[in-house]
Amino acid sequence: MMLRETFQDVLAGEDAVALRWWVTRARRSRLVPFRKLADSVMEHWDGIVAFLETRVTNGVIEAINGLLQLAKRMARGFRSFRNFRLMALLKAGRLQLHLPSLSPT
Repeated sequence: MMLRETFQDVLAGEDAVALRWWVTRARRSRLVPFRKLADSVMEHWDGIVAFLETRVTNGVIEAINGLLQLAKRMARGFRSFRNFRLMALLKAGRLQLHLPSLSPT
């Protein structure tokens, strides 16, 4: 089996031992991209193993951080931290405002 397919199989499973085996094989490869990937895997070993075991990423945190950055941009000129905090809660808190309709009844 080729290194690419083996790597995909390792990521589909939860086995850190198989990942270590793949890194060893990739480091012995004559293909420079695989050696670089193996080095990157070793640099981020703890995070990759945690993902293999839990399947949880930091995507949700990154999305919330993006919403807070948006609130910070929108809050420029506000005079207090309280106003920034309210803007952040408005943007990231998924507040449901049920405003009255403007159409005639």
